[in-house]
Amino acid sequence: MAKKGLKLGLTYFCIIIGAIVLIGGAGIFMFTRYLSTESSESSLQDQLADDDTGYTYVSDEDYVPSFSESRTGLFIYDSGADRSNGICIAVIRLSADNGEILVMPLQSDIYAEVDGTGNTLYEFYRVGGITQCKKAVEAALGITVDKYMKLSESTFNSFANYMGNVSYTVPYNLVYENTSTGESIIVKKGAQILDSNTLCKVLTFPEYKNGEEYRAVTVGTLIVSLINLGADGMLRDNMDTVFTNVINGNIETDITKYDYDDVSRAMSYIFSNYDSPASPVMPSGTYDRSGYYILDDSFIAIIDDVLYLNDESASIYD
Repeated sequence: MAKKGLKLGLTYFCIIIGAIVLIGGAGIFMFTRYLSTESSESSLQDQLADDDTGYTYVSDEDYVPSFSESRTGLFIYDSGADRSNGICIAVIRLSADNGEILVMPLQSDIYAEVDGTGNTLYEFYRVGGITQCKKAVEAALGITVDKYMKLSESTFNSFANYMGNVSYTVPYNLVYENTSTGESIIVKKGAQILDSNTLCKVLTFPEYKNGEEYRAVTVGTLIVSLINLGADGMLRDNMDTVFTNVINGNIETDITKYDYDDVSRAMSYIFSNYDSPASPVMPSGTYDRSGYYILDDSFIAIIDDVLYLNDESASIYD
C-alpha cells in the first residue's frame, strides 16, 4: 500500500512538473516573439525615418504643413457669355505653412505682354485659351503659376452648391437681361442670401457702375466667402468628394489626382484647424489712355511677400 501511494505521488509530481515546463516554455516563446515583433516595428519606423529616399515618418499628431506643400493656381470661371465680363479670373495661393488661402481676383482688362504682344488678360484668354491666359497672368504679375483650372458654368454651379449659400450685400438692383427670352432678372439691392444660380449672375453682371474694378472686388469677396463656407463644412468634412465632383465636371485643367494628393493633407489640416482660412488680396493699378488697366509697380514689388511666394517669411507654426 505504501509503494502504491509512492507511485501515485510520483505520477502527480511528474504531471505538475511537465505542465509547468510546458506552460513556461510557451510563455517564453510568446514573450520572445512579442519582443521580436516590437523590435521589428521599431526598426521599420527607423528605416522609414532614415532610408535613402529621404522620407521622414511623421505621425498625424506631429504633422504641420510646410512651405513645400504651398501652391499657386490660376482659376477661371467661364459663364459662356461671349464678353470680357462673362469670365472671372483669380489667382489662388495655398500658403500651407502659414495656414492661409489667398484669393487675388484679376480684372479682365489688365494689360500684359506675352512674346512681344500686348493685350488684356481677356483677349489672351479669348484667342489662346487658359494656357495663354496663364502666360499673360505670369507676365503681368511677375510670378510663376503652378497649375490652372477653367470651370464651366455648370461645374462652378455644382461647386458653389457644395459650399452653400453666400451672404452678400448687393449695392443696387442688378437688372440682368436674358437675351434668349427677352425677360429681365433682378437681383434686389440690400442684404441677400445668394444661391449658386444667383451667385453666378452677380459674379458676371455686365454693367457694374464702377466697371471691372468693382467686379473684381465682388469676385474676390464672394470666392473668399465660398471657400470659408466650405472650410466650415464640405471642404473640411468631404474634401475628396468635392475634388472628385469638380475634376469629373466640365473643366479644363492640368491638375491631376497626384497633384491633389500632394497638397490634400495640408488642405485638410488647414480646413480642420481654421474657421476662415481664405482672405482677399486686391491688386492696385490705374487705367492708361488706351483703356488698359496697368498694375502699379509698387504692388508688383510686394507681391512675393503678400502671397508668401518665398520660403523666407516665418511660418506660423515656428
